[in-house]
Amino acid sequence: MPHTYNILPPSLTKYLAEVVGEVDSALSAELGLNIEFRHNGFTALMNELVEVLPTDAKYPLIALIQPFSFEYDGKSDSPKVKFDLMILTDSTPTMTANERETQNYEAILRPIYAELISQISKYQFFSYVGSRPTHRGMDIYHLGDNRGGKNGYIIPDVLDAIIIEGMELQIHSDDRCIGNTQCVDTHAIDLYHNITSFTIAGNGTANLIVGLLDFDFVEYVVTIGDPALEFDNGNGDVVSIELLDPISIDVSGFTDGVYIGRISSDHGGVFTEFEYVVRGGLIFGICKVFANTTFQPLICEDSFEYPLALQSESECVGVTTIASYDINEESGTVLQSRLYPPGEANISETYTTEITTLLNSYYVNVRTSNGNTITSKIILNLINL
Repeated sequence: MPHTYNILPPSLTKYLAEVVGEVDSALSAELGLNIEFRHNGFTALMNELVEVLPTDAKYPLIALIQPFSFEYDGKSDSPKVKFDLMILTDSTPTMTANERETQNYEAILRPIYAELISQISKYQFFSYVGSRPTHRGMDIYHLGDNRGGKNGYIIPDVLDAIIIEGMELQIHSDDRCIGNTQCVDTHAIDLYHNITSFTIAGNGTANLIVGLLDFDFVEYVVTIGDPALEFDNGNGDVVSIELLDPISIDVSGFTDGVYIGRISSDHGGVFTEFEYVVRGGLIFGICKVFANTTFQPLICEDSFEYPLALQSESECVGVTTIASYDINEESGTVLQSRLYPPGEANISETYTTEITTLLNSYYVNVRTSNGNTITSKIILNLINL
């Protein structure tokens, strides 16, 4: 008799192995080290490490400690998981605390930790609420408690570590149609569009230079043609703008004040904005905002859940700083918001969700110290098949 299930539970171990692979790709050249991944119960993992030689083939290491728990809420096929990780690097018993801090933590462990969190935020089958996944962290010098005597350690090598406890994620299956002959594509991406990256320079000069670096535009079903992009300097001048073709604006004749410019598209009203301050014909402050997204369509009947991560960034120079940020839906519903202390000049925030509607517009809003709001709009439209 053939099996009757339609969906296999997603594999946290498989997913984390892929994430650690991305961490290794991102950092191996910078650190000059290969980052390993292992998973097992703690005692079994220690036995594995005893058998692996030499030491430089073991560390740095990211280890998933089993067991870990997963929980279904009855509303979704995507469980919530809670688990512990260890980030380990080899050390020596004679190292001072300062030496450990500079040679192991600042040089190796913290970059691995930071890149791990970044890659988790980008991974298409993970989602969470907030700017980063919930977890606790501990720095542990010279891991071990000497239970085996003066030179005995819980772990068979002399190590420094960052322990991550209680990390919580929702995980989504990459294989939702196992054995289900009735499972068919029900939705497709019709239009995905946003302006992902641009540069602004000229603070302290009379020339504002704006360059469009990249935008995302994908049309899967309805062909409407490439977007036409325009640049508005906020002082009444609007011109077309092309990728990697910077525009220079002479502000020497501008009236003193705060100006809001934008780069916009003729498809769906997509745009991103920037603010600049002019005093005495010179630029005294610049602030910009833009957003990126990652998403992975899931295509089975009754599984209309599209994991989406919205990564937003804002950068300011000169007299302008960032006061707050939020992400809104088209309806005006605030999905995430933050307040920042005075003087904040650079922010990076991530919001994760699941799309359950066909037409989706998101507005990333940054309020500046000048009292203005600059916005970046993203569109992700779906259609029924």
